[in-house]
Amino acid sequence: MSRFRVLLLFFSIVATTAHAAGHSGDVGADVDALARKYPPGSIDTAARAQQALSDAGVIDRRVQAEAQARIQRCQHAIFMNDCLGFAQRFQTHGEHVVRQITLEAHALQRRLDAQAHARDRAADRKQQALEDAQRPAREHAAEAEYRQHQQSLRDQANQDAQRDAQAAASAPQGEADAAKRQRQHDQDVTNFQSGRAQRESEARQQYQEKQKKAADYARERAKERADDEQQRAQRKADRAQRDRTDPEHP
Repeated sequence: MSRFRVLLLFFSIVATTAHAAGHSGDVGADVDALARKYPPGSIDTAARAQQALSDAGVIDRRVQAEAQARIQRCQHAIFMNDCLGFAQRFQTHGEHVVRQITLEAHALQRRLDAQAHARDRAADRKQQALEDAQRPAREHAAEAEYRQHQQSLRDQANQDAQRDAQAAASAPQGEADAAKRQRQHDQDVTNFQSGRAQRESEARQQYQEKQKKAADYARERAKERADDEQQRAQRKADRAQRDRTDPEHP
C-alpha cells in the first residue's frame, strides 16, 4: 500500500470519528450530567423519584435517537465495524445510566407505597379498635336513655293519678262531681295508654337510627380502604408495565 493511500485512510477515520463525536457530544454530556444529578442513593423522596423518571425518560429517548443516527452514518464509514462498536458503546453507556436511575426511582416508589399502605392499615385497625371499644358504651347509653324516658312517662302518670286522687278527696262535692273526675281520670289514662305505644316506637326508632349511622360509617371506611387498595394496585401495574418496556430489565 502506498504512503498516499495510508494517509487517505487515516484522514477518513479521523473525519468519520469527528463527525460522529460532533453529533453525540451534547447527548453524551447530558448523560453524564444526568448521572451527576442522580448519583446512587440520592433519590430519597417521592417528588425526586418522579422527576428522576421524567429526566431519565428524556435522556433515554435522545440516546436511542443518537445511537440510531450513528449506526446509519457508520454504513458509509471506511472502518464500519470500529464505527459501529463506538456507536454501541455510546448506546450501552447511556442505557446503563438511565436504567440505574430508573430502577432506583421505582424501588423508592414501591417502598413509599408499602409504607403508606402499612400506615393506612394501622390507622384503620386503630379506628376499628376504637369503634369496637366505644360500641358497648354507646349501646348502653342508648338503652339507658330509653329506660329513663319510659320511667319519666310512668312517673308523670303516677303524679297525675295522685293529683286527681287528692283533688277528689279534698273537694267535698257530690257523687256527680266525683264521677266526673273519675271519668276525666279514666280518659287521661286512656289517652296516656294510646300515646304510649307511639312514644316507645319513636324511642326505638331513634336508637335504630344511631345504630344505622354507625354501620354506614363502617361501610364508608371499608369503601375508602378498597379505593386506596385499587389505586395502589394501579400504580403497581403501571410501574410493572414501565419495567417490562425497559430493554435491559431483568
